[in-house]
Amino acid sequence: MVKGICKGKKTNCPWSIWALKYEKNSDAFMIKTLNDKHTCPRINKNRHANSGWLSRRYTKELRHGGNFKISDFLGQVRKDFVVQPSKTQVYRAKLMAGELIEGIDADNGYYPITYVVVEKEWHESWSWFLQLLKEDLNLEDYLGITFMTDRQKGLVESICDIWPICEHRFCVRHMYANFKKKFKDDIIKGKLWKAARSTKVEDFQTYMAEIKELNENAWKWLNEISLSQWSNSFFSIHSKCDMTLNNLCEIVNGDREVLEARSSPIYSLLEMLRIKIMNRRASRKANLKMWYQDIGPKISEVLDLEAKKSGNFVAH
Repeated sequence: MVKGICKGKKTNCPWSIWALKYEKNSDAFMIKTLNDKHTCPRINKNRHANSGWLSRRYTKELRHGGNFKISDFLGQVRKDFVVQPSKTQVYRAKLMAGELIEGIDADNGYYPITYVVVEKEWHESWSWFLQLLKEDLNLEDYLGITFMTDRQKGLVESICDIWPICEHRFCVRHMYANFKKKFKDDIIKGKLWKAARSTKVEDFQTYMAEIKELNENAWKWLNEISLSQWSNSFFSIHSKCDMTLNNLCEIVNGDREVLEARSSPIYSLLEMLRIKIMNRRASRKANLKMWYQDIGPKISEVLDLEAKKSGNFVAH
């Protein structure tokens, strides 16, 4: 006879008692009886359910879910695992998942080039900023540059005026946020995201035809936006970037220190941002010295994984 103990908070209760019969000439035990009633209180906190685990566990949901609100995220975690993470943990998990989903530069990290504070986001301020950026970068060939925006007022026109031959894409997450105000349908949402991530024109046209069959007005709404600005299948061949979301911007905007700086006077705001970027670059430089090969460790892991997959293929 073996007695099982459920260790709750400040209490131990015999929550299950079962009889185990040992089978001769066998290493197996057979459960004969079970009593699963217990009196210890439920604990909804679990230290293992941290932000890192949440971001890895729900990467798929965050990738396909459009705007996965924090309240919805919390509810889903409670439903799936009966644990109660904090809102801060869930918020950090969303930011971490953004990095897992999209990646960014050579070692999956963003690298800020410049920042500016303006009176408001309109055509004049965007044009002024983009003109200075163009002069500072001093690039002869602009074909390899891609802008990713959320269609803010004045920004579309400014990019067209100052960087006319550069690729300009719209963040599909922001685009869908406007789309669902008129067409809130989970089936159409799934088709939209598949169309956005399609790498072949034929696949894109298939998903768009399915959307048209479901709701022709939704199909017309999507066709009013240039396909080269939101579908992978129509992206320029000059740019080596397949991103459809501007998560790297949201990672910066959602940073706790950046949010705190926004409520400070202008001089303090700029100084806080300068120190943050300086510390980030110093930290990255220190990590760079510990690399043992010419490419970043995260990229090395990706290549190793692809190398293992290649064992399943035969060259002819």
